[in-house]
Amino acid sequence: MVCRDFARKLVFCVALLSAVCHAGPKDSSCHVSGCSGTLVSKGRVHAFGLSAAHCAEVGKSVQFKSSDGRTGTATWIAVDTTLDLALFRIETALCIEASSLGPAGPQCEAHGVNGHKTLKRKKREVIFEVGTKRQYTRDEYSVEKGDFANGDSGGGVFFEGKLCGVISHGHKKDELYAATHEQLTGFLAKQKELLMRATPKGLNGWGDKDRTKEIIELKKRVAALEALLEPAAPSSPGPAGPPGPAGPAGKDGPAGSDTDVSPLRARLLAVEKWIANFHAKIRVRVIPRQKEPSDG
Repeated sequence: MVCRDFARKLVFCVALLSAVCHAGPKDSSCHVSGCSGTLVSKGRVHAFGLSAAHCAEVGKSVQFKSSDGRTGTATWIAVDTTLDLALFRIETALCIEASSLGPAGPQCEAHGVNGHKTLKRKKREVIFEVGTKRQYTRDEYSVEKGDFANGDSGGGVFFEGKLCGVISHGHKKDELYAATHEQLTGFLAKQKELLMRATPKGLNGWGDKDRTKEIIELKKRVAALEALLEPAAPSSPGPAGPPGPAGPAGKDGPAGSDTDVSPLRARLLAVEKWIANFHAKIRVRVIPRQKEPSDG
């Protein structure tokens, strides 16, 4: 009876925690040092997040606030002023979610100190910072819905639930600029405390390498059959004789041939078209590189 009661309580606690911990862009968003940020990696000891470099000072500890209102301490551990990106570290807490990374799309969302924002991606351009004239490559977004103001710097831009940008600055209240997906992955790849893993999704066991092998084999077979269909050239031309009767026409060869290479050519065309239109969704996960303590 005691074991049954304990089991029921355990199931209830697990269900309660599952109801509280909803993974999503909002859950990985946070406030750090008066700016915004996004958690991108979670381990058993530490979690790591991205924000803007102009909010950070390496080695400095600042206040951290999670999406559900809990507070703690964050430490800035790396900055890149040329990209306006910063990395911070916090102690791992219950229900802190980390976002995976992905490319931007036409319609995105952003989270920051001033709440949720609906964005429309406009273009990618090179801009210059007022005063320092520092050059940046940024994705430009128009704010379709929501408030955008001071404090949103460092906040995450998301497409289909994946982090695709970090807000750098804005223009007025309806335009913002963000570091690109490529800049995020490049910055994170340089961090010695982190390890990045890219996982293809939805390939169903097929890959570019498999189809490339098939294309090579098909081309060899088509070339061999076409070589058999070509008449052998005489060693020395002789006088032209009278034309003979026409032979039966083949399906895909010279007169008199009954060899059909059209199925091979059709398959070759289909596979080459598949390669040309090959797309794969890649999910990038960032995990702590250091060893975590064992359960024992």
